[in-house]
Amino acid sequence: MTAQNYKARCFSLQSELDTSEAVQKDFVQLSQSLQIQLEKIRQSEQEVRWQWEDDVENCSGCGTSVVKMKPRPRCLHCCKIFCTSCVQHTVPSGPTRRPANVCQVCHTLLNRQVN
Repeated sequence: MTAQNYKARCFSLQSELDTSEAVQKDFVQLSQSLQIQLEKIRQSEQEVRWQWEDDVENCSGCGTSVVKMKPRPRCLHCCKIFCTSCVQHTVPSGPTRRPANVCQVCHTLLNRQVN
């Protein structure tokens, strides 16, 4: 092999290494995100589900203010109050399988139960 072939091979291997490191970083971030969601699911199973509108000032998901929202958006599974962005997921509900707005945690939980 010539020096140019070695350089090309080295460049190719470095590129593969960079790609592998990026994939590993993405995997770690996804894993951490899933661990956080799992912990929220575990906590939600031990809490009273209903939240009174007067008691909640911030979205249960992202923390943004929901004070000016009337009525305040609510996850139809866990009954917690969220901003509109955090209850954009839907799951089929009832005998007519009508779409019901749910939060990310409940969406994950309900999809896990279906599969």
